[in-house]
Amino acid sequence: MADAGRHFTTTVPHLARTSQILMKAICALAARHLSGTSGYDSSLAERYHEECISLLIPALNDPNVTADETMLAALVILRLYEHLQFSDLFQGHHLLGTSAFVRSVMGNTVPDCSHGLQEASFWGYFRQCLYVACVNCEPLKFDISIYQIEMKLSTPCTATLPTTEEESKWCKWITWILAEVVEFCFGPQGPLMTLEEAQSSWRELVSKVDMWESNKPSSFQAIAFLDRDPEKHRLFPLRWFGNEWHGKDVLKRKVRILLRTY
Repeated sequence: MADAGRHFTTTVPHLARTSQILMKAICALAARHLSGTSGYDSSLAERYHEECISLLIPALNDPNVTADETMLAALVILRLYEHLQFSDLFQGHHLLGTSAFVRSVMGNTVPDCSHGLQEASFWGYFRQCLYVACVNCEPLKFDISIYQIEMKLSTPCTATLPTTEEESKWCKWITWILAEVVEFCFGPQGPLMTLEEAQSSWRELVSKVDMWESNKPSSFQAIAFLDRDPEKHRLFPLRWFGNEWHGKDVLKRKVRILLRTY
């Protein structure tokens, strides 16, 4: 989501032709999905996963193997497999200690729209870390302090029809703001801050989400709305958006809930 180039749809299948690690990661995830939606043999997913891990772990530990976007994409796919496969909220499995590998590929700067699959893989991995932190109410297993990201939140998006690249940036900005809020709420620095420091940080985060909401592209607005109706077993309101990543607008609600709670 928020990948304007849809690289996991268009690029990854072609790279899998020449990468056994990537091919087995794809097969593991596909088999896991089929086993959960049909009578597909779940042991096949486990076999593909084990075969992929047996190739990936030595490669990650081999100083002669160059870390590249193909391995990073495989890592993202394998983490998604493990999220589906294991029920203990993803603690203690093979791929939790991989942030150093991500940093070796990415450096310290969050990639922009010119980085293709590398950028898509970074944000996929980042969202996985963020999801686990939110579910477990714990700090990110991802040090956001070492990364540099430029968010032009004070500059309104005035285009009537924004480009997909521009919309993608705004999606990533609200995702990053949510990560900052998670660190504020659950991170190790929280208990060490004075009351004045905590209040200042809280106000800064509120200001960021306010600017994001005020200046985001108008295309992020829902195009249709249906209110909740318990009598029709519709317990929550429904919203329809023009594009899948416009649904990222809901992240601002998560941000505000966390800031109000903590």
